[in-house]
This record gives sequence, C-alpha cells and structure tokens, in this order.
Amino acid sequence: MRRILGEEARCVAGGLAVGLPIRFGLSKLASSSDFQIQTFDPAPYLGVPALLALIAIFACAVPARRAAQTDPMLALREE
Repeated sequence: MRRILGEEARCVAGGLAVGLPIRFGLSKLASSSDFQIQTFDPAPYLGVPALLALIAIFACAVPARRAAQTDPMLALREE
C-alpha cells in the first residue's frame, strides 16, 4: 500500500510541478490585459492544489487498502 501511495504522490507532485508554473504564467498574462484583472489571491493558490492532492491520494488509497486486504493466493487462483 505504501508503494502504491508513493507512486500516486509522485504523480500528484509532478502534476503540481507542471501546473503551478503554467497557472502563474497565465495569471500574469491575464493581469496584463486591458481589463485590469486582479489575479493573485493566496487562498486559491494554496487551497486548490492542496484539495486536489488530497482528493487524488484518497481516490488511490481506498482501492489500495482494499487490494492490500485481499489474499494473494486467492487472487492468483481466480485468474
């Protein structure tokens, strides 16, 4: 279960590493537009990635926990 959650955490971290700089760049682009949009609000910058990471880890933890409780010999016999 630790291995599966570790792989999931690496995927989430990779997504955040790619997505956050893109978001910063797009917010700079939006703030330079003619409409003078205020683009920096710390709550969404911190809250949304944390919420999405939590949802992704939870979405992987539930099936991983269920798979960890399955008897390996029983699973092999069924295949």
